Amino acid sequence: MFTAYRIWVNQVEAARSGTVGQSAKSAVPAKYPQVIYLPGTGQTSLHIVIQVSNYENYRGGLVYRLYPQDGSRRFKSLLTWVCSAFGLFIMAGSIQLVTEALLFLQLFILFTALYMCAVFIRAVSRRREGALAAVAGAMVLGAAIMNDVLYLPGLVHTGNFTTLGLFVFIFAQSYLLSSGFAKAFSSSEELAGKLIHLNASLEEKVRQRTRPWSRLISRWRE
Repeated sequence: MFTAYRIWVNQVEAARSGTVGQSAKSAVPAKYPQVIYLPGTGQTSLHIVIQVSNYENYRGGLVYRLYPQDGSRRFKSLLTWVCSAFGLFIMAGSIQLVTEALLFLQLFILFTALYMCAVFIRAVSRRREGALAAVAGAMVLGAAIMNDVLYLPGLVHTGNFTTLGLFVFIFAQSYLLSSGFAKAFSSSEELAGKLIHLNASLEEKVRQRTRPWSRLISRWRE
């Protein structure tokens, strides 16, 4: 989390940073990464509550990775190093060298797209939430990249489709985000309804327990 947050684990505050607020004036941003140790032995379930307010950071309040269990950290590091090295090569090298080396980058991008499809397919096989939409967008993007890799050297005569594939991929990710927000709102409404019901039942129990004392006090006054 890049801004103010508070975290409770089993109704006990575990960490905080800054001041969480409902407006930019009331919130005080602060970036303070922490490691929270969760209760271990004797716990059958964990109830985790996270409050985050963000009015300053463009990356958002809560950051998470999509299907981290199905991917590889080593491949992510390899992707970062290769793209960074090629970016420096583009800035320092000549146009002729960059053009000749572009084929190797395209092949690496194609391999990356195929790897992404494999990760999403694994997520589908393990029934991860929203994985079906993710794999559909990733496969369209991978097919578009493969087409452009073959189109640029003149091996096929179809046209450039990476932009269209990227649009479909972003649309799929937008669908995942919107469905996640919708489920979060539904969950919050359900929790609010349960809280109202618990408050009403608690008030009824209080009235039932205090009713004999009320009768006794009224008789004593008479």
